[in-house]
Amino acid sequence: MIEIADGDCRVQVMPDAGGALARFTWRGIDILRPASGQALAAKSARGMASYPLVPYSNRIGRGLLRAGSRTHALRLNAPPEPHALHGVGWQRAWHVTDTSPARVAMTLSQVPDADWPFRFTCVQVVELRGDRLEASLGITNTDSVSYPAGLGFHPFFPAPAGTRLKTAWESWWTVDETHLPVSRLPVPAEANFREGRVLDGWRVDNPFTAWSREAVFTYPTHRTRLTASEALGHAIAYSPGDGTFLALEPVSHTIDAFALAAKGIGGTGARYLSAGETWRVSMAIEVGE
Repeated sequence: MIEIADGDCRVQVMPDAGGALARFTWRGIDILRPASGQALAAKSARGMASYPLVPYSNRIGRGLLRAGSRTHALRLNAPPEPHALHGVGWQRAWHVTDTSPARVAMTLSQVPDADWPFRFTCVQVVELRGDRLEASLGITNTDSVSYPAGLGFHPFFPAPAGTRLKTAWESWWTVDETHLPVSRLPVPAEANFREGRVLDGWRVDNPFTAWSREAVFTYPTHRTRLTASEALGHAIAYSPGDGTFLALEPVSHTIDAFALAAKGIGGTGARYLSAGETWRVSMAIEVGE
């Protein structure tokens, strides 16, 4: 574990656990859900405060990756989940390349395997600037061919009773029993937070499109503001609705976007990364009174 600090903020980084953040505090308050003891012992990114999504976000249906005229069968990497999930970065050890009191830089290099059939290198930087956490991902296609790619982040925000959320999105996807997209529809009242309202009881596991790339959480002690770079115009919201957390994930594409795009469906965020191309995205989490 590497700890960085600046002013009132402290962040614990776990390079060996998917390059995840184990904890982010401000004045001793947990800004993100802290890692459980079990997650720390197992080095399991899913139990951490936040982790990177590379080279795709969320689910690839049944592990079947559509890439041009070819379909690649990916390992189902999170059983009993029936799909390939969250890319490879969250299940690999990242190599630390640089550290300072308020900054950590890590890299991950991928060669073709059962989890992803293409080569890439990804650089992740986590940095504190006063009351602001900044995280960035930069993926470079080191293969000889272009291929579909996506990036994102998976932070878990505490959601105790009375937590207020303000954010905006234009539509959402309904999903089937395995959480693959079915229909893109206008956002229903239960998921409309444009004017801000309390989260209590909101149970959700859906992708949202045309996201404002900004969300504000209001607590009795502080406010947390999430912002994302332009390419992260989609969001995945996941909460069991029991007052523990809301995972609000800034991502570049919707669930199973590459398969949807192959069917001619637009607005999914699916994109291809050319050979030698580098693509960067970022998010920031700022805390204040």
